[in-house]
Amino acid sequence: MALYLEDIIRPGERVDIQELEADDYGEKKLYITKVYDIDKDEDIYLQMPMDKTRLHLLPTGGEYEAFFYAKKGIYRCEIRIEERLKDNNISILRIAALTNPEKHQRREYYRYGCIIGMACQMLDKAAGDLFRETRRLPDVEPSEKCVIVDISGGGLRFVTASKLTKGELLHCRYVLPMESGGEKYDHVIKILAEKPVLNNPKNTEYRGEFVNISSFDRERIIHYIFEEERKVRQHR
Repeated sequence: MALYLEDIIRPGERVDIQELEADDYGEKKLYITKVYDIDKDEDIYLQMPMDKTRLHLLPTGGEYEAFFYAKKGIYRCEIRIEERLKDNNISILRIAALTNPEKHQRREYYRYGCIIGMACQMLDKAAGDLFRETRRLPDVEPSEKCVIVDISGGGLRFVTASKLTKGELLHCRYVLPMESGGEKYDHVIKILAEKPVLNNPKNTEYRGEFVNISSFDRERIIHYIFEEERKVRQHR
């Protein structure tokens, strides 16, 4: 028997909207929002996605992959934005499902935009092999200055004036500003991609994935993202 979105989801539940086309990194941009309403005609409305205080004005007619965090699990389907509206001064989207929802186990991590200072240091082959085997880092203070511009449970994106190479391993040190206080982390990432920074040719933006990160540290990063998203929702 076919499933229908209106039978699965409820107002207030989280929705991730992901672009169908990948960016220059081979990734698909993702927006986080929630179900706003399901009316008597079974039309489905979502809140317009927001990043901190900035609305992402998704276009009418745009088609996306959507992940609905329902009570019985995560469901995926493709959607189209039919109309942009306002209700009680809240920007909303009326959507239509293009495919039947299917139960889905997400493997991706939501990337949270931020500005966090970081120091990094390249690991040579010997240090990299040692870390993979033992998770031990060399007794060298990371000295190259960088700025994290987004972070997830899977990795991070950062900007630096240093010249790095795809495939390199970096020792990264940064502090997450948690509600309970700053938490310092030393992680290793593998550089996956790079692109120039517009209007600043001295800097380059890099994307890296965590190598041998502990489950505890990954969960703390995800917790930090949830804390920050909650702050944003409270100020809407």
